[in-house]
Amino acid sequence: MKKQIILSLLVIGISIAAAAAPAKGAAKPATTRKVVPAGPKVYTNQTNTAIRAQISSALGLMKSGQYAQAANALLVLSRRADLASERPQIKYYLGLCLMELNLNQVASFQ
Repeated sequence: MKKQIILSLLVIGISIAAAAAPAKGAAKPATTRKVVPAGPKVYTNQTNTAIRAQISSALGLMKSGQYAQAANALLVLSRRADLASERPQIKYYLGLCLMELNLNQVASFQ
């Protein structure tokens, strides 16, 4: 008799827990915000000019022999997501700066 009561309580507990837990793959409640996928960024001439100025100033630092400052500027530029198309060229120049600073192993990754 005791076993039957325990078994029935166990079955009731399992059925209550299953009803309270959401089923796998159940739909999530609708959100009120509409999510728009991010498209490619469109740059104005002013923004493009500012980016080109930053790159050319870093190259100017390289030409004047200030490799540490040029490496810092190029590292910041290489991490910008909006400069994906220029990233290989920026990393090349960063590697050159690091080679001049005798950081050969670090430069090999650039």
